Amino acid sequence: MSRRVFELRSRMFVLLAYAVAPAASITLLWLGLSIYEGVVSRYTLSDDFAAFPQILTFGSIAGLLVELFLVTPFLLAFRRYRWGWLNTWWLTGYGLAIGETGYLLLRVGDPRWFGWGAVLQGILVCSFFGAGAAFIFQFIAFRRRAATSVGDVF
Repeated sequence: MSRRVFELRSRMFVLLAYAVAPAASITLLWLGLSIYEGVVSRYTLSDDFAAFPQILTFGSIAGLLVELFLVTPFLLAFRRYRWGWLNTWWLTGYGLAIGETGYLLLRVGDPRWFGWGAVLQGILVCSFFGAGAAFIFQFIAFRRRAATSVGDVF
């Protein structure tokens, strides 16, 4: 059974992933939440469409800042050590953890806690954003190749 390992693509693809991943992830998140709210509360989506440019702008900026401070050191270490254990599931889990940790750090000390239901909903939303951005990022920035030696796997 052959094992596939990750390899970073050229810098152009990595820069493209930095630009596209947060925007695509926030767009998918906005679309999913808009459809969910439209089905549950039966209202028109015109308010959501009006707010989309602001959500896309600020969500993409926030995602880009997270990528610069948390993903860049990880990519530099990966380029140096060429970890064989790195795969799609691990990267998506890393994005999920970043999303939920970021939400919890933003909510620490906030006097407007509306109970655990609102906290769990916020964690799910931010986790979905983080996992989606990580999945899209790895799809653009990495390529897969067959492992050729034991050193590629470990």
